[in-house]
Amino acid sequence: MVELLVDRGADLEAKDRCGATALVAAARRGHKDMVELLLDRGAYLEAKDRYGATALVVAARRGRKDMVELLLDRGAYLEAKDRNGATALVAAAWRGHMATVELLLDRGADLEAKDRAGGTALFRATYHGHMATVELLLDRGADLEAKDRNGATALVLMAQVGHMATVELLLDRGADLEAKDRYGATALVAAARRGHKDTVELLVDRDADLEAKDRKGATALVAAARRGHKDTVDLLLDRGADLHSKDHCGATALVLMAFAGHKDTVQLLLDWGADLDGKDDYGATALVAAARRGHKDTVQLLLDRGADLESTDRHGATGLVAAASDGHKATVELLLDRGADLEAKGYGEATALGLAASRGHQDTVELLLDRGADLEAKDCCGETALLGAMYDGHKATVELLLDRGADLEAKGYAGAKALFQATYHGHKDMVELLLDRGADLEAKGYDGSTALTRAASGGHKDMVKLLLDRGADLEAKDSYGATALVAAARRGHRDMVELLLDRGADLEAKDRHFVVALVRSAWQVLKDTVELLVGWGADPESEDRYGATALVAAARRGHKAMAELLLDRGADLEAKDRNGATALVAAAWRGHMATVELLLDRGADLEAKDRNGATALVAAAWRGHMATVELLLDRGADLEAKDRCGATALVAAARRGHKDMVELLLDRGADLEAKNNAGNNALAMCTSASCTEVLLVAEQRQRWHRRRTLTLWVRTQALVRAAKAARS
Repeated sequence: MVELLVDRGADLEAKDRCGATALVAAARRGHKDMVELLLDRGAYLEAKDRYGATALVVAARRGRKDMVELLLDRGAYLEAKDRNGATALVAAAWRGHMATVELLLDRGADLEAKDRAGGTALFRATYHGHMATVELLLDRGADLEAKDRNGATALVLMAQVGHMATVELLLDRGADLEAKDRYGATALVAAARRGHKDTVELLVDRDADLEAKDRKGATALVAAARRGHKDTVDLLLDRGADLHSKDHCGATALVLMAFAGHKDTVQLLLDWGADLDGKDDYGATALVAAARRGHKDTVQLLLDRGADLESTDRHGATGLVAAASDGHKATVELLLDRGADLEAKGYGEATALGLAASRGHQDTVELLLDRGADLEAKDCCGETALLGAMYDGHKATVELLLDRGADLEAKGYAGAKALFQATYHGHKDMVELLLDRGADLEAKGYDGSTALTRAASGGHKDMVKLLLDRGADLEAKDSYGATALVAAARRGHRDMVELLLDRGADLEAKDRHFVVALVRSAWQVLKDTVELLVGWGADPESEDRYGATALVAAARRGHKAMAELLLDRGADLEAKDRNGATALVAAAWRGHMATVELLLDRGADLEAKDRNGATALVAAAWRGHMATVELLLDRGADLEAKDRCGATALVAAARRGHKDMVELLLDRGADLEAKNNAGNNALAMCTSASCTEVLLVAEQRQRWHRRRTLTLWVRTQALVRAAKAARS
């Protein structure tokens, strides 16, 4: 049938859904005659399926020795690799096809070729326990110390998976007992970490170094202890492992076992004489470590063995503080029954109660209160348990503390009370609870904010509504003088602004900088808020402490859209700030060309002057804003207008050393001889060499024109006199 199809022109390289051509498919199934036919008809020998495997790799993986031999005889590439980087040899070794492996080696296959994971044929055969294949590869000279991409030799890998027979074979063949992977683990550490007791015993019998450490400083004992492999730990101790060896965090096997809660292993280590109060680099003893994780039985064992109940880690936390911090109620109860200090302080000088409350461990808080914990104890920031619970919104815990008499008005960080804290963090339900319990509605925080101003600033609309319904002072100010309305406007909370206005907020209230909500919003380019405020009747001519109206403020910052809105709403185009600057002068000074253009289109006075007598042109020239100067000149600005010191735009630009500006002004016809009040012209005021050069060239050109004009005049006069003489 195949022969007929080929004769009829069937595509030899057509592929099935797995990407296999007819040749690859036939090789996979072991149809030798079919493969021969296809090859005779010209099938491509190196075609690959979607896994990247050629016919040779596929046949080798299936252990089809005769097929492999045929393909090799036909010239198949011996080192072709599949998508995982496996050659035919690696693939055959992986499956333990010894006869195929032998054939490939006889044909010259690379014994050390590696797949994508760095595994050689030896690796794959050892990993899958193909002992006969392993022996064959070793007999053929496979490198015992070759490493995979994790830096592991075959011995380390086999020890890790616990193939004891393979480990023994590799050792008999001379494998390096102390070779390490990239994590620094020897075969012994790798086997101990996985709890392969028999393999560990074999390695120790072969004199493996008991104290060799991995990159994290763990010996075989520490590695086994960390995973709770009691039998392996017992074996290692029996063989002389150092009981007090520490990992890179300074933890002994005992501390690690206690942290993991392996009670039986802890008992074993104590029976072997482990140091009960030894500490890791964080200062934690076995008791603190076990308490932190809530391992009650382990804590009880350690206490029964005499562990120090009040030992602390480097943060000052005792076992009680550590257990309470993570809400391990049963462990806390045990420690209290054993006499632990209820007021001992740990992290941030917080007591067990403070830490349990701040994390919302209600049951633990209740237990500590029942045992007499100080309800008003403070941490290093002055926070009580109530304030700590408030911070993260643990309502049930807050309610419990209030029921037990916690001080509602206690002050924490920077003098903030509970209500302010709840408002600051947006906990509406908490605010409601505190108000129901009688909290001071006008209590202020570290920045002088009341709950209302803070909620308005944070954009918590529902909370603002609640506070107003409870009678909060609408005009209360923070330490910056901002009311709730100003605070909300500053942050652009339009809905909030609308709510406050609807409740009667003073539209013209000013902060300590004499800035009203409208001007603040104009500064911040909060167009919607400005529109709302103007719609409610805000005075467009209200001024800040510098005398700037919203329009001047917007123009100074180049907020064109804002300036346009204010002008549409009737803002005074010629209003001036305290320095006498109109919106046009302010915008020109900052070089906001688009805003300048808008103001000119709306009819701004081109020659308006500030307190220093500077027009928009002089101001822009002084600051070197080329595009703005060009625009002003195109609109007809007076090129020779002077400021209070008598400086024209040219003199101002020269004084600042703006070479390009000087050239522009000269090209537009600026008077080179114009002088300021001190009698100095542009050349005299010039502060840069390049600018001076431009002015000198201009001056020379001017002198040449004057001389030429004078010469022409003299010649003309001579001709006139000659003509008169001729007539007479």
